[in-house]
Amino acid sequence: MARPGQHLRCVHLRPGRRGEREPDTRSLAPSIAQGAQEALKLTGLDRRPGHPRFRPGDRRWEGRKTACDVAQHALALLNRQDTPEMRELITNMSLAQGHWSVWMSVFSSDADMLARFVDAFPGTCAACFDAECRSVPRPGGRL
Repeated sequence: MARPGQHLRCVHLRPGRRGEREPDTRSLAPSIAQGAQEALKLTGLDRRPGHPRFRPGDRRWEGRKTACDVAQHALALLNRQDTPEMRELITNMSLAQGHWSVWMSVFSSDADMLARFVDAFPGTCAACFDAECRSVPRPGGRL
């Protein structure tokens, strides 16, 4: 969790080998890319059934899967009824459900919703995103 005055930083995930998610380190300096890989390995956030280092007691993947299911359902609802009220409701749902990166992935083609998530989740660094809520390139990988 970010401390007061500190911002969370985003490293995007992309599909990896065997269908797992891995940090998209293409825009990062090699030392920072290595750090992102090491952080993923240390935290085990990519472990789910089928992962070589998965342990039956690790149930974190279930929360992410639930968040993904809820976010995909919310996107379908928004596609049927795109109103300011629905967008506000979905933003509130995302806060209650958590897993910011899941919501950012599911709504990746809706800049307005992305901006709402960036604004809504405490500690998210708005300066890391441009006007369309795409992550800002960081030459040399500077965070």
